[in-house]
Amino acid sequence: MASGDPDDTSVVLWTRLHLGDVPGADAVPLTAEAIDVVWEVTATDDADFTAPIARGLTEAQRRFGYSVHALATGLEPDTRYLYRFRVVAENGEQTSDVGVTRTFPGADASPGVLTFAFASCQDYQSGYYSAWRDVAQQAPDLDCVVFLGDYIYEGGIEEGAPRLHNSDTVRTLDEYRARYALYRSDPDLQAAHRAAPWLVTWDDHEVANNYAADTVERADPGFLDRRAAGYQAWWEHMPTRVDPPDGPDLVIYRQAGFGDLATFYVLDGRQYRSVQPCRGATISDFGGTCAGRDDPEATLLGREQEGWLLDALTDSAAVWDVLCNDVILSGFDFDPDPAPDKALY
Repeated sequence: MASGDPDDTSVVLWTRLHLGDVPGADAVPLTAEAIDVVWEVTATDDADFTAPIARGLTEAQRRFGYSVHALATGLEPDTRYLYRFRVVAENGEQTSDVGVTRTFPGADASPGVLTFAFASCQDYQSGYYSAWRDVAQQAPDLDCVVFLGDYIYEGGIEEGAPRLHNSDTVRTLDEYRARYALYRSDPDLQAAHRAAPWLVTWDDHEVANNYAADTVERADPGFLDRRAAGYQAWWEHMPTRVDPPDGPDLVIYRQAGFGDLATFYVLDGRQYRSVQPCRGATISDFGGTCAGRDDPEATLLGREQEGWLLDALTDSAAVWDVLCNDVILSGFDFDPDPAPDKALY
């Protein structure tokens, strides 16, 4: 379970029905086309949900992997809440754990403090998620968590890693779903999701390493089908109010205001970008300098997203404009050697 994309009166509540998640979960017939799910929101001093503030009924649909994206509306600005889900099946009722979420201050508010955590690149095979345990412990002081992409890694099993992926490189929707299920099985990541609302974007590994728009490292005539599968699995597993995907395209760039103190701009640096310059025989984010690096026609965000961002920044009255970008937006020298042919960007 998770929450995300808050504004001043609403927040998205997310869960996914899955056999084995809780004792007795096999009472839910996951062959059905849709399963009714009740969501509830209540005050933080009402842990037993005796007087819910908001409640609704939504469907977990088979075509979206039995994920739930419930928009809880009519909430008070700048307020923390508890939430949970319930499923009623023939063999009884199942109730989720309780999560904590919050709404953001309204546009006319002037909050003095904003505290958020941000993270990216959580390769399951590289180690354990003690950082997420720390985020969960600090959650009472956090207004949100911002995740900047690479929620999963799509690659195969790395023998000798601290913990292993559950398959070879993923390419199909079912394989992407299974990879997300593996990552979401981590208790520290679960705790961080339950503790605060998230703003999320993607980077390359939600689909394929270093892809740029419709181009990928190795020739792949079916890449757009693979991208469609990756995008759908991302949407199914993220607490976002983005509309569900239909094919290989999905607009995810958006903004969220925290009173007049800050505005978050959640960016997509993969779907519309130019192919990386100076790459030689492979597509890489890192390479030597070359003339293509200064190509005025090259783009990271795509013309439409870039125009949206520039217009929003021009009109912004916020004290802070926070760019939630998935890749580095400026040159970065990885080599202390000053020789031009040795500079890496």
